[in-house]
Amino acid sequence: MKASKMKTLARLADVYALIEVQKAALLSRSNSALRAVEQKLEEQTDLMVHMRATGSKALVQGERSEWLMCESERECATRNVTDLERANKHRQEMRESALEQYLGSLLKKDQMDAAVDVAKSSLREAQQRREQISLDDRFVARSNWIRAKEQRRVNLS
Repeated sequence: MKASKMKTLARLADVYALIEVQKAALLSRSNSALRAVEQKLEEQTDLMVHMRATGSKALVQGERSEWLMCESERECATRNVTDLERANKHRQEMRESALEQYLGSLLKKDQMDAAVDVAKSSLREAQQRREQISLDDRFVARSNWIRAKEQRRVNLS
């Protein structure tokens, strides 16, 4: 493999690494969004339970206006819970999609890194073979020169 192709392959591996970082960030944002919805859902559920208990207490004490206010807040919290459950489901789907994309990009990045490693190894081996061939040629040429020199000495004597 030529050095120019190696550089191209290395640049492509860098692109895959950037894509993997981008997908990791998307996954992180999806996780954060899901946690935020889950937190709001928990808050609204707690509010719903609290308003039910407070309304029951007000009803027992005969405080009709307090009971009506609690019932109103409980109904709002119930609607919020319903909306948040829908949002939670949507965010979970988005998170699953982001996770799949991240895992796919991670796999592609790892495959590209492996291809770059193989190409680098191949390039290194080819360079070492060329150097060895050069050294072998030099050794043979020097050996032939020494033999020729000795042969001339023998012929002259």
